[in-house]
Amino acid sequence: MVYVVDGSCPQCMDATLLRVAVEFKIADHLLEGPRSVEELAKICGVDKEKLSRILRSLANKHVFRAGEWPCRSNPLKSHN
Repeated sequence: MVYVVDGSCPQCMDATLLRVAVEFKIADHLLEGPRSVEELAKICGVDKEKLSRILRSLANKHVFRAGEWPCRSNPLKSHN
């Protein structure tokens, strides 16, 4: 389920994007390695274009990493 949120609250948008990623267990689907947006959309049963926009937004926040799309999870790193 993708929700539309008014753009006047950036924190609300971030929370909504994270909620969508959690609902569809995106990180769980990436545990075995990178996957394309097409693969993730098929697994999750969602629209590829909408999922792509969500993942790109989350990648900009460093939640996921995207290269040539396949998408990868971005594990937390210790800061020395």
